[in-house]
Amino acid sequence: MDKLPHKNIPPGTPTIAIFGSYRHGRMDPVRMAIAEFQANGIRVTTPPNADPLDPHDSFVRFPDDDPNMPDHEIEAKILEIAKQSDATWVCCPNGYVGRATSYEIGHMKQS
Repeated sequence: MDKLPHKNIPPGTPTIAIFGSYRHGRMDPVRMAIAEFQANGIRVTTPPNADPLDPHDSFVRFPDDDPNMPDHEIEAKILEIAKQSDATWVCCPNGYVGRATSYEIGHMKQS
């Protein structure tokens, strides 16, 4: 698979994937992490931006997600992007880690 989100990143630019809960008003800490990494010259590969379409959906999607792609395929794409990133950051405000983030952490640990 091609390096999906960072195919246009100059060589040597550090990349990071951010996992965390994008639901129920927990997006602000993720937004802050994205801004901090970007301010320090680190390219955030996932999430693609800080504005989910509907943070109340059971599976949060972003504007860049293919609306015809099933949830499990989007998740597989996210995990592939994360594996290609230089680092992974888990954003867990007040210690909260949801089911999807737990799955992502487990998948990355096995990779």
